[in-house]
Amino acid sequence: MRKLLCAVIVLLLTSACTIAPEKPKPGWEMATSGEQYERLFWDSVKAKNWRDVEAHLSGTIVAQNPAAVANRQQTIEHLRKFDLTDYSIGEIQTETAGADIIVSYMFTGKGTIDGQPLPDKPLRMMSVWQQAKKGMIMAAHTTMPTS
Repeated sequence: MRKLLCAVIVLLLTSACTIAPEKPKPGWEMATSGEQYERLFWDSVKAKNWRDVEAHLSGTIVAQNPAAVANRQQTIEHLRKFDLTDYSIGEIQTETAGADIIVSYMFTGKGTIDGQPLPDKPLRMMSVWQQAKKGMIMAAHTTMPTS
């Protein structure tokens, strides 16, 4: 009987490690780095969580790509055309300017935009995250193709 009790205790102790809840990813309110803000932003685009996307865009955002310069509404319309299935971010560099953060990185996405496949080549991106009353918001963003 004693062996059975010891076996049950060992089983319970070892199984407790596997049933512990997984730690949640840091959300917007817990983010502290430029890389985290970029990943949260692209996670929101991928999940089509437009409420979070819009909440983290400045009312005066300027977004630039080789084809156009866009204001807030145009940026939102552009982002809603994404069907992002996966993405990766690399070569991340961040600089701080007071409470603001400037992030530059290479972005590779999988999926489509407006029904067309995303480019195979990485894109060079830069965002400026600005401290606002409601938290960090993207104030500027650029996208450039790589050669």
